[in-house]
Amino acid sequence: MFKFTEELQFRLEELSEKKKAGLRTREEDAELAGIRVLICNFFNCKSAIAQEKLDGA
Repeated sequence: MFKFTEELQFRLEELSEKKKAGLRTREEDAELAGIRVLICNFFNCKSAIAQEKLDGA
């Protein structure tokens, strides 16, 4: 099963907090965008696996 590391979760929270404070750099914006893509891919994979189980594959 897919699972994010505690380190990745912490970094996501850290970047979100920096955004709220207006302290995030362009590099961190790009990093957060990459993490968001990873999250989308993660959930797409989980959805596909769940659908396969429902379909009896």
